[in-house]
Formats: sequence, structure tokens, C-alpha cells
Amino acid sequence: MPESIAAPETSCICNRLLGRYFTDSIIDKNTPKTDPTQDGYNPLLNTSITTNRTSSHFTMNLTGSYAFSLGNIETLEVFGTIDNVFDKDPQFASGGASFGVASTNPIYFPTLGTTYRVGVRMEF
Repeated sequence: MPESIAAPETSCICNRLLGRYFTDSIIDKNTPKTDPTQDGYNPLLNTSITTNRTSSHFTMNLTGSYAFSLGNIETLEVFGTIDNVFDKDPQFASGGASFGVASTNPIYFPTLGTTYRVGVRMEF
């Protein structure tokens, strides 16, 4: 006979919606790098680059989980995550090559498009 799921008072449904908004900004202020929109730009200098700015952008992530007891298992949790729900394409951001991701910087942008994760956690 299969074991039954515990009473509802021991279960938990959790959902989280997380939005990330980045304002438009200068990417590299430390080296310093300059682009045509900044003072000191000179295409003959190695500190002058084509693009040193990012435009503002917004990404949304969704997470959900369901935790409950089952037989001898104290807690059983099933969870799932969708990152970059609206599949926002990354724009060019300097520093991408050093991170091994083509032409964008993963600090500022989700580089893989929409990604999914599912899993199970157990406590005995």
C-alpha cells in the first residue's frame, strides 16, 4: 500500500518572482576606457573603445517549490526555476571575451537566454 502524503498543515507552497533592473551605465570606469560619448575619446589611443555603455534593461526570474512530508521522509521539496522568463537577449558589453562568453558580460546580462532548473531536496 503506498504511503500517503502528510496533512496539508505540514506542506508549504512557495513562489517567488524576482525582477532585476539595470539603469544605463558606463561599463569600465577603472581602466579608464572612453567611447565616443565621453570626454577624452581619441580613436588613436588604446584606451578608446567603440562602446563603453550599456542601455537600461530588465530581466525576470520565477521560482516555485512545494515542500511536504512523505512517510519516513521528514521533508520532501520539489522545486523549479525559470531564469530570464522573457528571453531578453544580452547586448554587447565589454569584458565578454575575458569571461569566455561571446561579446557580452555575464555580470550585467543573462548570457544563455531562458534557462530552466528542476530538482528535489529531501531531509530524513
